[in-house]
Amino acid sequence: MSTLIEARGLGVGHGRRIVAEGIGFSVAAGSVLCLLGGERQLVLIARALAQQTVALVMDQPTTRLDLGNQTLVLRQVRLLAERDGLGVLMTTHHPDHAFLVGDAAAMLHRGRLTGPDRPERLITASLLGEAYGVETVIGAVPTPDRDRRVSAPINGRSVAR
Repeated sequence: MSTLIEARGLGVGHGRRIVAEGIGFSVAAGSVLCLLGGERQLVLIARALAQQTVALVMDQPTTRLDLGNQTLVLRQVRLLAERDGLGVLMTTHHPDHAFLVGDAAAMLHRGRLTGPDRPERLITASLLGEAYGVETVIGAVPTPDRDRRVSAPINGRSVAR
C-alpha cells in the first residue's frame, strides 16, 4: 500500500506528489509548515524515501517533539528498518530511544567513542553518569510485547564527571 503525500513548501515544487511506501501518514493538501512537529518529521522522512534511499542519517529527529510524536517518528523509522531493510543512523541525547529502536548504539563523550554494541550492553548507569553528570538508574518495565529497558535520573543528583 502506498501513502500519497502532497508536499507543498518543501523545496520540491508546489503541489509535487511524493509517494512513500508505508510511511503511515497522509497529507492531502495544504502547507507542510502548518503540520505539527511529528507530522512534519514524517513528511521529511517520506521525502527522503521518495528518493529511493537505502539509508537515513537522522540528527536528533525527535528534538522539540512531545512524547506522542517522538513515539510516532521512532516507531515508523523502526518499521522501515525492519520491514524494508532501510539502514538508519540516528543521533539522540535520549538513551531510551536507543533502548526502544536501536540494534546497536555508540556513545561519543569528550572525543572518545564507546561502542558500538547492543544498547542493553553499552548503556549503563555508570556510562550515563559519566557522560551527563547525573546519577541514573536503568531498569526493565513490563510492556505487552516484552520487558523494555528504560533509564531515569535519580532525584537530579549529580555525579562527578
